[in-house]
Amino acid sequence: MWKQFVKDYLRFNKGERRAVLVLLVLTLLILVLPWCWPAPKPVVPDKKMLQQLERQMAEQPGAEPGDHAVHSPVSTSATSVNTGRFSGRLFYFDPNTLPEAGFKELGLRDRTIQTIQHYREKGGRFRRPEDLGKIYGLYPDEYARLLPYVKIEQPLPATRSAGKEYSAPSTGSYTKSASYPSYPHKTTTPHGIEINAADTLSLITLPGIGERLAGRIVHFRDKLGGFYSVDQVGETYALPDSVFQQIKILLRCDSNALRHLDINTADANTLRQHPYISWNIANAIVEYRRQHGDYKNVGELQKIDIITSEFFQKLRPYLTVGSEK
Repeated sequence: MWKQFVKDYLRFNKGERRAVLVLLVLTLLILVLPWCWPAPKPVVPDKKMLQQLERQMAEQPGAEPGDHAVHSPVSTSATSVNTGRFSGRLFYFDPNTLPEAGFKELGLRDRTIQTIQHYREKGGRFRRPEDLGKIYGLYPDEYARLLPYVKIEQPLPATRSAGKEYSAPSTGSYTKSASYPSYPHKTTTPHGIEINAADTLSLITLPGIGERLAGRIVHFRDKLGGFYSVDQVGETYALPDSVFQQIKILLRCDSNALRHLDINTADANTLRQHPYISWNIANAIVEYRRQHGDYKNVGELQKIDIITSEFFQKLRPYLTVGSEK
């Protein structure tokens, strides 16, 4: 009996033996391969280069004693620097007025420069140095490298049309000087931002609104079918109330182009896609229509027990019966 058990269950045929052998070889390779490629040795900064950079920082006009101990060696000099992936020359600059050539001198990539230029053309303004970190595509280490050199100047008068002369600091080797247009201070259009027409680039010009929050506002608006009130913007996920109260006065709402749901034709799946309609309410709307026939007007929804008067008033602008608006 034991021999029969061994024969039936503990013997492998030729194909099974080959598969076991392949698995054993693969397992052995996985265990051995890491030893064939030792971890790279950490790069130790050249002490002479660090000392030279610190001396240059100390000699830079306007440098305070101990500045070289505050900033990292990557961002202490106004001379050419090429550390790792960085290739550029550091100098004090105002991101609101610095032209494209200046950003290239700092070592920023073309795509990042285009994002900054587009942001400014849409009326965006850097109000404090930390606002530079809101730029999409700017890596955290790039931001940390540039932050100590950001100097925000006072906004120019709106009537000023003359260009601003740009040149690199005298300690550097940049000699080209040209006249570039300045970018006046602008936060919103004279009549405010129309929230049903604004894109993310318009919304990020608002104080406290970055690219992520702007995207959430637009996404929430599209799911709703448009805003009928400025107050609805405050319902956006993760939008702090303090930020909403600050931007509320800068917004306006045109509710003439809302997208409507026809409660006589929409099924439960369509209704529940709306942010205000739960699965239970969607089913109740469809079930009432099945039992009583088509709705004659939107107000009939109030006959459904689970639809309160408050909820009906909130949802009413998005509903229609046939041609009713």
